[in-house]
Amino acid sequence: MDNKFPEHEKMQLVAGKSYVIGEFLDWLVNEKKVVFAQYKEHRHDDILEEYEYKTIPEWLAEYYKIDLKKIEKEKQKMLSQLKNIG
Repeated sequence: MDNKFPEHEKMQLVAGKSYVIGEFLDWLVNEKKVVFAQYKEHRHDDILEEYEYKTIPEWLAEYYKIDLKKIEKEKQKMLSQLKNIG
C-alpha cells in the first residue's frame, strides 16, 4: 500500500497480532460474558460510577494507536479512487 493511506499501513503491520488478541477478547465477551469498560467518573462517597464502554475494535485501535476516524476517511478516499478507475 502506498503512503496515501498511513493509518491502513499501521493497521496492516499489526493485523496478525491484533486478530489473535481480538479473537481472545471476543471469546471473553461472548462466551464468558466479560464486560470491558473504564471508569468515566468514579466517586466513593456518592456511589456515582459511570463507565465508558468500547467495542473490541475500539480497544484494539487505541492499543495500537490507530485512529479509527482516519481509517474511515482513508476508506472513503479509496472508494472514491476506485470509482474514478471504473
